[in-house]
Amino acid sequence: SLLQVPNCATIVTPDFIDFAVYLNGVGSYSFAIPATPGLAGFTWFNQAAAFDPVGPDDALSNANQAIVR
Repeated sequence: SLLQVPNCATIVTPDFIDFAVYLNGVGSYSFAIPATPGLAGFTWFNQAAAFDPVGPDDALSNANQAIVR
């Protein structure tokens, strides 16, 4: 895989990369989407990567599709 996580597949291209912190195996990430009518129908795909700096628990999530409605 692109991120070199064993036994995991990178499914989407890394066109945008951002970082978040997770603690004790749990993390979350959010971002705001403006209430702009022109964004209705906008579609993107996302996938998360989790890197454990102190252990062997690196992982990639499943890929997801998001649509602004």
